[in-house]
Amino acid sequence: MELTFFFYHRLQLALVCVSKEVDPVHQFFEYLAFVINVVCASSKRHDELQKAKTIEIKNLLELGEIKSGKGQNQVGTLRRAGDTRWGSHFKSICSLVNMFDVTQAVLKGIMDDTTRNTRAQRGDASMAYSYLKSFEFVFVLHMMERGDAKD
Repeated sequence: MELTFFFYHRLQLALVCVSKEVDPVHQFFEYLAFVINVVCASSKRHDELQKAKTIEIKNLLELGEIKSGKGQNQVGTLRRAGDTRWGSHFKSICSLVNMFDVTQAVLKGIMDDTTRNTRAQRGDASMAYSYLKSFEFVFVLHMMERGDAKD
């Protein structure tokens, strides 16, 4: 059992290391980290994100587009990827996919609120928003998410 864990851990380290050596993958994870850092920079923004997700779930339930049940439609948060665990990178990707629309809404709110946000904060939000809207980012996001799917 210990030998299996050893090889599994080494494989995770290798995946993370190799992902940093492939430019598009490395850039993707840099952009992902930037988006998450901008949106979760303060507890207020984190609360805005969760409030927006709660409203989104409520609206989808009312429209009948999703079903309710035990453990379904939980309000999550954006997860930061760790340095050595591929699983944390994957969870970070999945959290953004799950929170994609509300993340965009929070970023738009930061960009538009000139009274509570500095020019630098609005600029960071604008850059993060442009990453989220780019074809390449969304394409890699979904490819990485689907990469763990079992057919």
